[in-house]
Amino acid sequence: MQLKKAYYDDIVLSSFLHMLVMIVRSRQQLLTSSENDFSIDRLVMQLNQHYMKNWTVSSMAKYCKLSVGYFSHIFKERMDAAPMHYLNDLRIEKAKELISTNTMKLSDVASMVGFSDSLYFSRVFKKTTGIPPKEYQQSLLTANTPNWWPDK
Repeated sequence: MQLKKAYYDDIVLSSFLHMLVMIVRSRQQLLTSSENDFSIDRLVMQLNQHYMKNWTVSSMAKYCKLSVGYFSHIFKERMDAAPMHYLNDLRIEKAKELISTNTMKLSDVASMVGFSDSLYFSRVFKKTTGIPPKEYQQSLLTANTPNWWPDK
C-alpha cells in the first residue's frame, strides 16, 4: 500500500518541468552572451580596420544586430569604454601615428582618421592626450631635431 498525498505526481512533474525550464534558460543565456561577445569582437576588428568611416552608436548597434541601448551596455561592459569613446581613442592613436610619421596639415590628419570637423578633432585630441595636436606635433619635431642643428 502506497501512502501518497493527493496530487503528488502532478507536483513532482511540475517541479521537474520547472527545473528543466531553468536549465534551458541558463543555457540560452550562456549562448546569447557568447554570441554578443563574438559580435562585439567582430565590431572591434571592423573599427580597427575602418576607424575613418562615419560610425555612430546606432550604426555600431546595427552591425552587431542589437538594440542601441543593449549594445551600449554590452560594449561598455566588455570594452570598459562607451562605444564612441573607444572609437575616438582609436582615432586619436591613429592620428598620433600619422603626426609622428608625416608632415601633413593637422586638418588633413583629422579627416584621414574620421573627424569631419578639425576643431572637434583638436578638442578630442587634447582631452585624450592632455595637449593640443599642434603642440604634440611641435614636441615631436623638437625631440627629433639633432642638438647640432642651429636654432632659429
